[in-house]
Amino acid sequence: MVITEPTNRASAMGPITEGEAHLIGAKANCILHASGFNGRVIAAGSKAAYISGADGSILAICQLDQQPHPRAVLSTLPPSQLEEGAGVWVEGRRMRFDNGVALELNYAEVWTRRPTEPSQGSDLAEVARRSRQVLLAAMAVHHGDNLGLALPLIDSSSFRADGSSSVLTGSPLLAAAIEPIRIAVCNCRRGRFDLALDALEPLLGLGPGLTPSGDDFTGGLLFAAWHLDQANPNMRLWSGEGVQRLVCRASSLTNRISHALLSDLAVGQGFEALHDLVDGLLTGPGRFDPSFEPLVHVRRVTSIGSSSGWDMLAGVLAGMLLAGSPD
Repeated sequence: MVITEPTNRASAMGPITEGEAHLIGAKANCILHASGFNGRVIAAGSKAAYISGADGSILAICQLDQQPHPRAVLSTLPPSQLEEGAGVWVEGRRMRFDNGVALELNYAEVWTRRPTEPSQGSDLAEVARRSRQVLLAAMAVHHGDNLGLALPLIDSSSFRADGSSSVLTGSPLLAAAIEPIRIAVCNCRRGRFDLALDALEPLLGLGPGLTPSGDDFTGGLLFAAWHLDQANPNMRLWSGEGVQRLVCRASSLTNRISHALLSDLAVGQGFEALHDLVDGLLTGPGRFDPSFEPLVHVRRVTSIGSSSGWDMLAGVLAGMLLAGSPD
């Protein structure tokens, strides 16, 4: 779809509202600085508005109180001012919308995160021990109909002698997801990331909303595995071809916003709280959480969206099983 820039119309109307970007994710920064960027608002809510570029790229305009993300622009502009279907283009250092709204980009700080390097990481037994601490904290405070209901599947102590678990399957969402999650978890516990990938496909597109729960769980698992591999390259657990195949398959099974966010997670890019959590798991006490308090990380991750945080947290903790046993 080619979108023309209605410069004359916008100039004649003048901006209805003008905001200022304070923080811009590195990926959003690249998208907006591509020559001749233009696109349309494809979804708008009270906390975020999503924009699709003419080339299919995705970025989001978010409230200042939202977490940084590679595709997010955190600004003073209320997302509710951006109407779905509105055209958008970049003019100098400003984003302009054809309803007269403008967003100043000139003073925004670019946000990015780097993975834990091999020299910075803890030994795998310590990583597994911290992961279990977070898992137990999450299980203690879980609420809602989301894939956090699958946390007992990740906890080996919740399994009975007959091999069944204490997971409650009254939720239609969990009932549809439980078998793929169970298989993925079992393979992560065995160190078989390649087989875990095969199990994840039925989760793609599963659930309602802009980012279905199955996508978020899958993304969380891929995010954890990517960072674990970066910190421990000798494990040789990463399957780039398998991940690429799964992400490509997702393009026909979910919506384009969720697919873009899943693509980010698959290469270790996500919300700030996810990075803080995985950095803490891999390195121990750090800048964000000097004492590594598991519940602090659980609450920050699960504050993402209405259910996405719980879905991604469950996926991350499943992926961290690749580190092995804490014993």
